This record gives sequence, C-alpha cells and structure tokens, in this order.
Amino acid sequence: SSLVISKYLKEIVVPLRELKSVNENRWINIHPVTLSFRRETDFGRRVMFMPCLRWFSFLSSHPVVDELRTAAGLAT
Repeated sequence: SSLVISKYLKEIVVPLRELKSVNENRWINIHPVTLSFRRETDFGRRVMFMPCLRWFSFLSSHPVVDELRTAAGLAT
C-alpha cells in the first residue's frame, strides 16, 4: 500500500512502509497532521496536512491519524 501526496501540480507516491510516525497537534483548532518518513521524499522528510474539519471535536484525535498509523503498522 502507498500514500499519494499532492502539492498543487506535483504528485508523489510513497510506500506506507516508509512512514515513520504520524503526529497531530490537537491544541490548534485545525488539528494539523505531520507525517514523518524514514527517507527523503521529493517533498522532504516531513509532510504536514490539514485533515477535513470536524465540528465539535475540540480535543479528540482526528480518525485519519489512527487510520494512517494502523495502515503503516505503527504502534501508538
């Protein structure tokens, strides 16, 4: 399995096995998620994205964080 990461006109594919960690900042209302990779990608070793907004989910973790960790086989 792989991640498809897009930045406007450029798109890259990164194997899930290259995912080193998935971190979320729950203290910021948009809950930015940072993906860290084992190796350098065309977008660097880290990629940050804003998951879709969930109303009334102030301090709870966004479901995409656990989904990515599970898909990559990362322990939480």
